Amino acid sequence: MTIIPDEALYRSLAAGGATPVDVAREARRRGVPAMRVILLMQRVFDLSLVDSKDAYVQAEYGVTLYEYQGQLGEMVEAEARQSELDPAWEDTLTRVRDVLRQGGSVEDVLRLLRSAGYGKIDAMRVLKILGVMELREAKRAVHLSDAWADQRARDDELHDEVERALRNEDQA
Repeated sequence: MTIIPDEALYRSLAAGGATPVDVAREARRRGVPAMRVILLMQRVFDLSLVDSKDAYVQAEYGVTLYEYQGQLGEMVEAEARQSELDPAWEDTLTRVRDVLRQGGSVEDVLRLLRSAGYGKIDAMRVLKILGVMELREAKRAVHLSDAWADQRARDDELHDEVERALRNEDQA
């Protein structure tokens, strides 16, 4: 069973001199999902997972994987600093403490955070900061919560695709 539609086309592009970035860009243009593009790079060019992801990131964002990760790190740090400076953040922490003091559940806290516009990472951080649970437990609690149930299938599929790609690389 072919996992990637038109894999022969991408192989012919590579044989004709196209770079991994060129092939990744063409695959994305044709609607191939990100993880399948990364797998395609591994299969067509015999690249490692990291090099395959680098080709995908260059095709998608125009920067290397290293540069992209640096940008992401800067954005996460800036967001963390902003949320800590944001008066609404302190107000939210106070509201969460009140919910917990009144016997509210972790699910009650997560619903409050979601309705206040905070994301999954912020929710994990709140649970850790307030000593409700360790980060690993918080990640699991948020992922399995009713508050974020609408995102669970998408997140599980991404996780499964990453695991499949890693298994394929280990087998190669």
